[in-house]
Amino acid sequence: MRAADGVLKGGYRAVKSEFTKSLQDIAISEAEWQLAVFGDTIPKAFGIDLITPSPQLLKTLVKTKPFGASVKWKDGKTLDEWFTGLERRTKVGMNRAIKLGMAQGETIPQIVQRLRGTRAMGYKDGVFGVVRREATALARTAVARVSNAARMETFQANSDVIKGWQFVATLDARTTDICMAHDGKFYKLGEGGADQPPLHMQCRSTMTPITKSFEELGLKGFKNPATGRTKKFKSYAKGERASLDGGVPASVTYPEWLKRQPLAVQEEALGKGKAALFRRGKLPIEKFIDRKNKPLTLAQLIDLEKRL
Repeated sequence: MRAADGVLKGGYRAVKSEFTKSLQDIAISEAEWQLAVFGDTIPKAFGIDLITPSPQLLKTLVKTKPFGASVKWKDGKTLDEWFTGLERRTKVGMNRAIKLGMAQGETIPQIVQRLRGTRAMGYKDGVFGVVRREATALARTAVARVSNAARMETFQANSDVIKGWQFVATLDARTTDICMAHDGKFYKLGEGGADQPPLHMQCRSTMTPITKSFEELGLKGFKNPATGRTKKFKSYAKGERASLDGGVPASVTYPEWLKRQPLAVQEEALGKGKAALFRRGKLPIEKFIDRKNKPLTLAQLIDLEKRL
C-alpha cells in the first residue's frame, strides 16, 4: 500500500506541474489573442495603444485565482487545492479496491482489473475510470477559468477603450439553466464578479468585451487631408454568434434563440415541465435560478409563476 501511495503521489505531482505550465501558456495566449482581436476591430488611425497584461501576472493568476470562489457551486479553491482533493479521493478509492480484492483472494491481474476497469465497459467501471472523468471535468473547468480570467485582466488593462463585458452562453440544448439565465447580461468593468464564467463544472460560457462608443472615446470623425473634409465614423457592423442551427445575429440572447426552436429542442434543454413554463411566457428564464445561481426546481417555478 505504501509503495502504491508513493507512486500515486509522484504521478500527481508530475501531472500537476505539467498542467500548471500548460494553463500558464493558455493564459498568455488568450491575452495575446484578445489584443489581436482588438487590433483588428479598432482602426489604427485612431492612434489607440493597447496594453498587454504582464506574462508574470497572467502566470500568477493560474495558481492564485480560485475557481468556484465567485460562484456558489463550490467553495473557492485554487488549482493546487483541487489537485490535492483529487489525489486524496484517488488514494481512498485505490486502497479500498486493493483491500477488497485481497480480502476476496483475487489475483494481481484481477485486482488490476478492478482498478483499471474492463475493456467491455470501455474501462469506465474501474476506480481509475471514475478518476479519469473527474480529472477531465477539472481540466475543462480550469481551462475555462484561466481563459476567462486572462480575458478579464486584458479588459481591465485596456479600460480606456473597454467599458464592460457581456456574458456569452452556448446556443444549444446542452447549456444549463444557470448559463441560459445569464446570457447577454452586460456588466461594467469591475462588476459582475459573481457571474463571471465558469459558473459550474465544465461550463462552456465565456465573456466578450464591450468597447466604448466613438463618442465616449472622443472620436467624432477623420479629417481627410486632401479634401479638408471630416468624415464621421460609423458604428461597426453587427456580428454573428454561432448556434446549434447556424449563425445568428450577435444580439440574439439564449431565451430569444430558444423561442425559435422546435419543441424537441426546448424540452431537451429545459425538460418537459420547465419547457412548458417557458412557452407560456409568464416566467422568463432569468427567474429559473435564484440569487445564488442555483437552478429552481419545477415545483418552485410553478409556485413562482402563480405568484406573478
